[in-house]
Amino acid sequence: MFKTIDSDISVGVCPFCDGKEAFKFREDEKWKFLCHDCQRYMPFEKTGIKNVPLHSVTTNSFINYNSVLSLCTLVRDLPSTHPFLKYCVSRRIPFTEREVYYTDRFDEISKFADTPVNDKERLILPFYNAEGKLFGVQGRSLDKEQIRYITLMFNKDEDKIFGMEQVDTTKPFFVTEGPIDSLFVKNCAAMAGSSVSLNKYISNAILAYDNEPRSKEIVSKMKKSLEDGYSIVIWPDTIKEKDVNDMVMSNRNPQQIMEQNIYSGLAGVVKLNEWKK
Repeated sequence: MFKTIDSDISVGVCPFCDGKEAFKFREDEKWKFLCHDCQRYMPFEKTGIKNVPLHSVTTNSFINYNSVLSLCTLVRDLPSTHPFLKYCVSRRIPFTEREVYYTDRFDEISKFADTPVNDKERLILPFYNAEGKLFGVQGRSLDKEQIRYITLMFNKDEDKIFGMEQVDTTKPFFVTEGPIDSLFVKNCAAMAGSSVSLNKYISNAILAYDNEPRSKEIVSKMKKSLEDGYSIVIWPDTIKEKDVNDMVMSNRNPQQIMEQNIYSGLAGVVKLNEWKK
């Protein structure tokens, strides 16, 4: 028996596992079913459940996608011989201090985002909003035959920004291009797509693009960020590494380098013209 709550969602018992946290909700103009206990996520009509009231409001903000992480294992809990643990150790990724996961069920996780993929094993970085609700994940494959990074969004209404649950936006904070790079820097978030807007944080966000002075795309993004009023990091010429993780691998201190090389306004434009190749 499903009952209506909050005028736009029905909740009831899962017909597959008898779990009491099963939901019917509308997403992208389609009725969906999600059970927090057995993790089933599917079009509602495939459940066989009958006589559930329909509602016209579209929402998925109530869904607790944090349960998706039950399909993952913290990297720090993997056996020492596991290839994904070895990868994190080799890249000096701080998996003991931060939430870094491994999954061999990425194909199942992708169904929650309506973005089906076939590969299974990936390093998982969870995307939480400021309230600590999971709204997406980024999966990093070690298989050279697969796309290296895939970002899945469970709630597409959220900004595709990694790390906002632990960033103090009332103070200056860094924003790197990739989530893994952000793990090495204090008070740091990461963009997960070029269309991400940080306008509401413009006074405190410091954008740190990859160190690629020969990339027309990177230079163009940096130039536009300065024109839009952002502060950015412009890496010193002595730094040859491409990104923060590479700098850590070379025993550099990216935090210190970033803090000492922040530019904005006209000074930033002049410095960018000197930096680009």
